[in-house]
Amino acid sequence: MEMREVTGKCVYDRDLAAENLVGFLQEVPTLACGIGDIKKDKYSNSGELVSVGVEINSSKNPSYFLAGLNSMIELNKLDKVMGEDADSLINYYYSKNTAWSNEKEAIRDKLMNLRKNREVVTAFNVGEVIGASPEIAQKVYGVKNLTVSGCLWKMNLQRNRFESFVILTHDKRAGIRVPLEEYGDSFILKKLEGAEGKETIKASRFGYIKPLKVTDGKNMYALDGKYIYKVMKGSIEVVGTLSASGINLFDAKEFRANSKVGKFIKESYAYYCKHLKYIPPFGMVGENVVEV
Repeated sequence: MEMREVTGKCVYDRDLAAENLVGFLQEVPTLACGIGDIKKDKYSNSGELVSVGVEINSSKNPSYFLAGLNSMIELNKLDKVMGEDADSLINYYYSKNTAWSNEKEAIRDKLMNLRKNREVVTAFNVGEVIGASPEIAQKVYGVKNLTVSGCLWKMNLQRNRFESFVILTHDKRAGIRVPLEEYGDSFILKKLEGAEGKETIKASRFGYIKPLKVTDGKNMYALDGKYIYKVMKGSIEVVGTLSASGINLFDAKEFRANSKVGKFIKESYAYYCKHLKYIPPFGMVGENVVEV
């Protein structure tokens, strides 16, 4: 499905928010993980239980964490974009793009499943090579280059909190669970080691990457997976588009009056752009704020 091409500065309005949301839901890779499904524990006679977590590893056979039917599963609050109901935005988008209306239910279902953690964002794949911090390496035989041997998503029933982990191992030996939120600090994709701008990327415990806000105390810009915005008191203006190949500013002079912020964004973008498809629309979730 094609999105409307934005070629000049404009207010971040309902049309753009709807397009941004639908585009994110189309592109973000997810896994239908079975959390929330009713299951029976084949090793006991405890009757019906609910899946509150799942671990995926190289065997491709998921391992489920089961609990009582009254167990609470925290919702992933993907309810609004810039204060507007996300479901209404999806309906609005397809009312304006009737040629693709057959896709609407699948997009609505994907959003609902992400909210309920029945689908989870898969930012890492089993088998990927990771560069670990010295603190993490020390816990895995002193080895810095580790492999993702599994991914884990589960409800921590003691803390009433949904959590995500990668499981890092060396040479198929026992590994270590590392919270996904520590991406960029405790571990990083090996192919991105040495890149500038690691502070621009912060993962949430639900698996997505947070949109970015950059400020020098006077000027503020925001980036998600599609646009760059100038954030001002009372208004948000789209000033450019983002892609894997670079930043397309509508006005080449945009950063000249904000050289400190602009310099940081340009120098860190090569790293930031490797994560675009995992970033929800600006105004939908909490941002990663960087001060320069």
